[in-house]
Amino acid sequence: MSLIEPCTPIFFHQSAHVRAIQSRIDEIRKEIRREMKRPAPDVFRLSQLKRKKLHLKDKVRRLINAQIARAGGPKRPGSRVQKNGLQK
Repeated sequence: MSLIEPCTPIFFHQSAHVRAIQSRIDEIRKEIRREMKRPAPDVFRLSQLKRKKLHLKDKVRRLINAQIARAGGPKRPGSRVQKNGLQK
């Protein structure tokens, strides 16, 4: 499950780094699901996995925002970029 919508024009060119991080996020999601299916899930491990996933998602968001800024950023003065990469 990708954080970036494939039809968003500004993101057609994703860096290999962003794709690698997204791949790792998907792996962590699978690990979380496997852990949750266990009869007695390890809550400490789940916490670690969720924290790591959140850290990676934040990293992807920062990389995407940097990509937007390099591409010229939001078009209107004072506009902000939302979490999904679209202008507000």
